[in-house]
Amino acid sequence: MIWLTYDPDSLEITTIRWFGGRFGEPMPALGDRIARRTRPNADGKKLPRTDHRVLTRSRFTILPDIGALADNLFGNAS
Repeated sequence: MIWLTYDPDSLEITTIRWFGGRFGEPMPALGDRIARRTRPNADGKKLPRTDHRVLTRSRFTILPDIGALADNLFGNAS
């Protein structure tokens, strides 16, 4: 997974966060924390979204640049 943050004035990417294994490696386990729906049902309950997981920011690795992101996605070109 890729999480990009940007400067809203210049639209320049400020941070690249990565969650996953390197090219050819399996993705790490997502964990057991199940996400909930944002809108309540008629009874006022926010039901779980069983196929969605909650990941905290600390589980992501900050990458220095787009080149590092490409290496993680496609492997090292050299």
